Amino acid sequence: RLDGSSRMQVVVDSGNTVLEIDERNNSFTVERGLPDLSMSVLRLSNPDLVFRLSNQGGGSGEESVVRLEWMACSSVRDCSAVGTPLTYVHPEILLPGISAVIHSTDVAGLQSWLEQRPSEARHIRFTVDPDENIAESDGENNIIQERVLTQETTAEELVEEDEEVLPQDL
Repeated sequence: RLDGSSRMQVVVDSGNTVLEIDERNNSFTVERGLPDLSMSVLRLSNPDLVFRLSNQGGGSGEESVVRLEWMACSSVRDCSAVGTPLTYVHPEILLPGISAVIHSTDVAGLQSWLEQRPSEARHIRFTVDPDENIAESDGENNIIQERVLTQETTAEELVEEDEEVLPQDL
């Protein structure tokens, strides 16, 4: 198929040359869908990070890669990468419906990367399959960006970023 999914059909006695009680059960079809990799942040308070990497699709994902980038933002929609990105390769293939919870202490170099946050960085952008090497059923859900709360975070910054938070809510 053009979308990368596949279908395999196995047929026995295709010419019906063997006399059988039931000729309707001579084929079996297996469909393999595409993976749909995504992630969510469960906890993010510098320097602690816990995130979930998931496969919500119908096919097995390959080796999953996540790129983390520090982002400096002058407004909600005006952000640019700062510092050095960190790449995490998840060592296990994610089967359909399976998630993996990853702690910053489980990823080589992630703890020190978090501790070395550039002073202007207030967000982390997470990109699953950043080089688009895996054919997915939905590649639009591969990027999320999360605010890092630090001692320097002000209430005004939080209100500016979240349209649902009003100053009187603080």
